[in-house]
Amino acid sequence: VIIDTGIDLNHPFFGPDLDNNGVSDRIVFSYDFSGSDDPDASDFDGHGSNVASIVASSDATHPGMAPGASIIALKVFPDQGGGASFQDIEQALQWVADNAAAYNIVSVNMSLGEGNYSTVTNGPLSSVMASVAAQGVIIVSASGNGFFGAGSQQGVSYPSADPNSLSVGAVYDANIGGVSYGGGATAFSTAADRITPFSQRSGTLTTIFAPGAAITGASANGGTLIEHGTSQASPHIAGIAVLAQQMADQFRGQRLTQSEFATLLNTTGDSINDGDDEDDNVTNTGLNFRRVNVFSLANELYDPNAVPVTVGDTVGVGRESYFLLDANQNRNWDNTTGGDFQYKFGSKSDIPVAGDWDGDGDDQIGVFRDGTWYLDYNGNGVWDGPNGGDKKYRFGSKGDIPVVGDWEGDGLDQIGVFRKGEWYLDFNENGLWDKVIGGDAYTTFGNKTDIPIAGDWDGDGDTDVGIFREGAWYLDLNGNRVWNGPLAGDAIAKFGTP
Repeated sequence: VIIDTGIDLNHPFFGPDLDNNGVSDRIVFSYDFSGSDDPDASDFDGHGSNVASIVASSDATHPGMAPGASIIALKVFPDQGGGASFQDIEQALQWVADNAAAYNIVSVNMSLGEGNYSTVTNGPLSSVMASVAAQGVIIVSASGNGFFGAGSQQGVSYPSADPNSLSVGAVYDANIGGVSYGGGATAFSTAADRITPFSQRSGTLTTIFAPGAAITGASANGGTLIEHGTSQASPHIAGIAVLAQQMADQFRGQRLTQSEFATLLNTTGDSINDGDDEDDNVTNTGLNFRRVNVFSLANELYDPNAVPVTVGDTVGVGRESYFLLDANQNRNWDNTTGGDFQYKFGSKSDIPVAGDWDGDGDDQIGVFRDGTWYLDYNGNGVWDGPNGGDKKYRFGSKGDIPVVGDWEGDGLDQIGVFRKGEWYLDFNENGLWDKVIGGDAYTTFGNKTDIPIAGDWDGDGDTDVGIFREGAWYLDLNGNRVWNGPLAGDAIAKFGTP
């Protein structure tokens, strides 16, 4: 739930409008509490659309934290400008409390607030926020942008100071140079994980920090908007709450309480220090805080007591026509005298491949050369030609990236190629591209610069597709060879560097 200035109801970031009603299909409910009291929560400011997209955009370039999540937009800011009234915010929160079960509401984001409070504050929204929290809904609020205006005094705004809300501060996402803000705060230089000079902060009330500058998201007119603020940091956590509850349901059999989620954010977050390298015109607190690390959080939820397992495959490398294979499975190169294998197969410029071509349970080697596959089908590590028991296929073109997998789960690996985001898979196993009508498979998954990967992500016996992009793995966990996002059964993992 996004309680804000409304939302661009048919922005493409929020999915298609398949029923042609003028509202993106993932926006399942909207309402304007700001005076007109009607279902039209259209955004005339852009703030609410930007915040909502940080939670749940499905755009490939600017994805949200939970790209498949359903969205409820509750508008509390009037179109003519000015602040939201506590009465309208209270009505919106009461709607959440009354409808949490019916809509399976997981989190509420409030990128709004006022004041600078140094202690837990029971204010005008405390009663209704307690009612929302009692429904198991995680409430996330922006810490506020008034640190400079408060004379660098510790504190956070209300309602983020409420005992039933998490309070989220903002760090820079990257080096964007020097920035001056309308309230007087200035960062003379910036870098990732530096606390923004405007972000309110407290050693007792701040829950977590998240990226809040500079964040690109949806605008109110179908385009994009770049924003700076704890308003942008807060929805990162609201979106992560959606993912965390989904994983908790799946792997722990129950949802997290707000306290458990807050603890998890801190125990898995990365430590940052306020003042170690900040270059700004405020007085830094010198305190240590935590910046959210969603990958570590997901790992903790996925398997908090992981036990190593042994798999049949082991490691190997292909280097300039030589294959060096760890046949003794100790993950060290021991030479052929120590039980490992070395084969000369192919030419220096070939791309090495490996797969269980004959279904005997052991992988054999092969190479891909400008659209032609040479496979060591007889498993002796030597190219003997088709008459000698090996296989040669023409499948793909020069510049394609070869992929191998048991696409249909029959125990035999088949070939395929990845071409600028398109997958061509030899589903019928004859080594020819027969098109879909002829029994092969075609799909689009990824972009032209992605690195294709393949594996049995869900353990059902057939190979699924995936891509690696700048340190992130996008895995087709639900096996339909289409990117549907984590809430629809697919998975994103951060492992590696961009």
